[in-house]
Amino acid sequence: MNRKRAEEEKIAARMKPGRGNLKAGTAIKQMASVEAPEDKVTTDSGGLSFREKKVLKITDEKLIPKQYWIIDEDAVLAALKEGKKVKGAEITIEMTPVNKR
Repeated sequence: MNRKRAEEEKIAARMKPGRGNLKAGTAIKQMASVEAPEDKVTTDSGGLSFREKKVLKITDEKLIPKQYWIIDEDAVLAALKEGKKVKGAEITIEMTPVNKR
């Protein structure tokens, strides 16, 4: 369905006055001729349907804003405990009270 929608949007973007663009009637005819796969298929032994699934595709890691980075805290802590240096991280000791009765 995404391919069909993209094709229809491409045709709609060309629907404007001027040379090299499409008239409304021509655009409508072209949109109607865009083929899309069937959403449901039925056979004697059952049926099959399709649904859209949004999947993330990273095109360039360097452009992802910092707010979306996730740090693997367990891996960083394990490395520090092993004595490795990790820039921007350190182990601190916090004392917490423990009640024994």
